[in-house]
Amino acid sequence: MAETAEIDALYRVALGHYDRDEAERAAAIFGEVLRRAPGHVEALFKLGNLHKDAGRFDDAIRLYTRVLECKPDYAEAHNNLGAAYQAKGALDRAEACYRAAIASKHLLVQPRLNLGRLLQDLGRNADAATAYRSAMDNGHEIDVFGHLLAAAEGNSHSRAPDAYVRETFNTFASSFDEWLVNELDYHVPTRIAALIRERTGARMLDVLDLGCGTGLCGVALKDNLQSITGVDLAPKMLDESRKRGLYDRLELAEIGAFVGGSPESAFDLVLAADVFIYSGDIGAIYEGVARCLRDGGLFAFSVESCTGEDWKLLRAGRYAQSNDYLRRLAASHGFRILHTEPSVIRKGIHGEILLLQHGAEAC
Repeated sequence: MAETAEIDALYRVALGHYDRDEAERAAAIFGEVLRRAPGHVEALFKLGNLHKDAGRFDDAIRLYTRVLECKPDYAEAHNNLGAAYQAKGALDRAEACYRAAIASKHLLVQPRLNLGRLLQDLGRNADAATAYRSAMDNGHEIDVFGHLLAAAEGNSHSRAPDAYVRETFNTFASSFDEWLVNELDYHVPTRIAALIRERTGARMLDVLDLGCGTGLCGVALKDNLQSITGVDLAPKMLDESRKRGLYDRLELAEIGAFVGGSPESAFDLVLAADVFIYSGDIGAIYEGVARCLRDGGLFAFSVESCTGEDWKLLRAGRYAQSNDYLRRLAASHGFRILHTEPSVIRKGIHGEILLLQHGAEAC
């Protein structure tokens, strides 16, 4: 009995470190728990999560498998095992895990999202649509699954619902940088920062980072920051940005509403790195950015590209914009285009990076 109490106390200490994102310390103490109690399901699960978030997918798979040997109906372990398999490219196994998670706990949201997106990535749009309809039939949020269903069926609306964006990024916040940078080879913030420095040199800038996420743009531009304001819809992403200690102000808001209501001529630079994939019609955002930039201020952003129409909702639930549309918006809102370049936005995803200047005065 005393040994059990000691193990429980040790687990609670590890959990405290885990909840504070102190990964190394948490992992060491979870390891000690498992040395004393090899079948401690929650320690196995949490340690598996730490390995998954750090990109150690083989270790995560081993631990989740042990969890399921002890507790076969642990839906969250099935889901996370699926995510680890998917990261390693074992897509059939990932699909099976997501379906097992749904069967074990039909009210759990994440495996339904993961399954639908996986099916879309595989080009199985009809199966994905079925998965999204099933989610809505089981009471899951219509804004989230309705957006994905519209994309899977080739329908369209002008921007993703706030709930969809919030759910997407809250889910991935803790492992976002590892996944985006290391797995998807995402380097848009560093490329944008290089373009800014080519124009401004060592000048210190007041910056607005739209859709700031975990703060990757803040890191890339840290040597040029007079001040930086970050805006995002996902509270957990703002928490990650806050940990960096770079942002003077962090706002939980939809970016169009924020720029529409922000003070005029408040910033030297507005950034939107990989943000317009959640909005098709971005005319109002251009207008808001124009009003909050100082004369000669810069607007740097990335888009996924389409042709034949102004913007398009892609099957994956992201939006793309055409070159003609972006240039028309620039002209109508007082911007001149300083630089454009084709870019691989993320692994296998092609788009464009643009740098615009507002007003007549050179920056």
